[in-house]
This record gives sequence, C-alpha cells and structure tokens, in this order.
Amino acid sequence: MHPRTHLLTLFAITLIVVGALVAVLITLLGQPDTTVSLTQQFRSQTGINFDYPEDWRSVIPERNIIFLADPTVMNQQPGASMTIQRSLRLTTEVDTLEAALERYVQRGPLAAAGEWTLTGEIRATQIDGRDARSLSLEGSELADAVPMRSEISVTTADNGIFYIFAMSAPLSDWPAVAPTFAAILDSVQIQE
Repeated sequence: MHPRTHLLTLFAITLIVVGALVAVLITLLGQPDTTVSLTQQFRSQTGINFDYPEDWRSVIPERNIIFLADPTVMNQQPGASMTIQRSLRLTTEVDTLEAALERYVQRGPLAAAGEWTLTGEIRATQIDGRDARSLSLEGSELADAVPMRSEISVTTADNGIFYIFAMSAPLSDWPAVAPTFAAILDSVQIQE
C-alpha cells in the first residue's frame, strides 16, 4: 500500500470514529435527566421500607395503608400519589397474584361510580426481587374530573401477605411522574 493511501485511510477512519463519538455525545446530552432523587425514607420494623421524594408527604390513614403524595395532592389538587396497602383480607381470599390484582381492581376502581377502563392485560413484573403483577387503568372518579392514569401492582411477602401498590397521576402528567413511581418501587424492601 502506498504511504499516501495508508495516511488517507487512517484519516478517514479517524473521521468516522470522531463522528460516531460526537453523535453519541449529542444523543446523550439531548436526553432528559431521568434520575429521580429519593431523599426521604419510610422505615418499618417488620413491614416495608422504601424511599420517596423530598417534597412528597407520607401519611398512614389507617392500619396497613400508607399514602404518599406530591405537594399538589396535599393542596387538594390533582397530582401524583401512591397508596401502599398490606392486605390481610386478600391473603385469605385468593391464592395467586393475578387473582389478588383482579379482586382489588374489581372492588376498587372498577366498582366505583367513576369511569375507569383497563388499558391492557396483566403484566408480569418484579418488586423487591419478588414476582409481581401489574395493570394499567385510565379514567376518573367523576365524569367531569381530570382524566387520570393508574398503575396497580401486587406482590407477596415471604409470609404470603399481599402488598398492593396503587399509583395515580393526571393522564397528562404521567410521562413526567412515571420515573418517580419506578424509583419508589425500585427502593421497596419487604421485611416480612
């Protein structure tokens, strides 16, 4: 090979590599930051541990239920919220994740006077390394209310008790809040 041809080949390869690196860098810089900061911790001696965003609040409205919400919900406006329920009742009534999820939805969103619709089939997933099942719904409690999206997931503790995670947000806000819900679920540790 002639030295000049060899030099041109090296130059062409260098341009291709630099071009590819620039394309990758532009792609990475153009993507939104999906890192979610979970700075607050919910810790239970025997039940469940998880982290949640600093500006969210957690409330225990009754035994075996934890309610998390962003500031808009706490100000009585539509926003993002999550309810975590430790369900002793479902544990005695059903014996599969699918049956628990179906029973919960039939008694909850689909039984209410609102207008909720399932938007897909039950999906297999994991929470805390445990088998889980999830499904999605869209609708609202009242005909003229803000359209909402809900994701409901269920898993079991080692002792067989079902845990239900019900996440809701306005349909238009769902893409922005979905990473927060995913981060909270990723932080879950079931202790029983």
